[in-house]
Amino acid sequence: MIPLLISFLMLGLGAVPPPAHAGSVSNNWAGYVQPGWDQMVGAEWVVPTLNCTVTPKGETADWVGVNGDKVRDSGLFQDGTISSCTNGLQRDYAWWTDEAEGYSSQWLFPVAVGYVVYARVWQERSGYWAYSVRDLTTGQSSHSAEAFNGPGLSAEWIAEDPMNRGTHKLYPLADFGVVRFSHAEYIGHTRYATAIQMYMQSGALQALTGTMAKASFDVSYESRK
Repeated sequence: MIPLLISFLMLGLGAVPPPAHAGSVSNNWAGYVQPGWDQMVGAEWVVPTLNCTVTPKGETADWVGVNGDKVRDSGLFQDGTISSCTNGLQRDYAWWTDEAEGYSSQWLFPVAVGYVVYARVWQERSGYWAYSVRDLTTGQSSHSAEAFNGPGLSAEWIAEDPMNRGTHKLYPLADFGVVRFSHAEYIGHTRYATAIQMYMQSGALQALTGTMAKASFDVSYESRK
């Protein structure tokens, strides 16, 4: 739904996200959500080091996207990296997905701990949405325009506890330490960004979102504390 107070909205042209609004909670997301009419969202981060001793079957996904806050109205479109612990070893890869893919992560290329990744999604002049993931450490990249041509009703910068498509339950969240999203940017109309804290169903804090400053913020794993 397009906000009615259009005179109070601002147009961001490659702008950094605005100051945070009052926060909210989720059982599988931590980061920032920015409601509004968005045409591009991007950010940079370092592939985290997982503590596979603490979370031997853990998984975490870091991504940017649109429509996550309005997924019931229009499809989520996202890309980023996934890091997981398998048999005590970490594996990492770049991916993208959308509603047409059933939100199943589409493998792009492998990455590794310490690699710097920049991901973004944007709407092209045709109306179709495109994704791009670039490994700034090795120069490897992947991008493509997809058939999705709905509006961008929100923008997201998220560290997620992904769902296991086989069991339809969340994976154990991997102990990722701290992941920093930097160079966060967007193109769109908005008034504020909302910080999201991740809590377990037991009520325990699972991942803490820090304050956005100079287009950067940290998400820290908290379950071990």
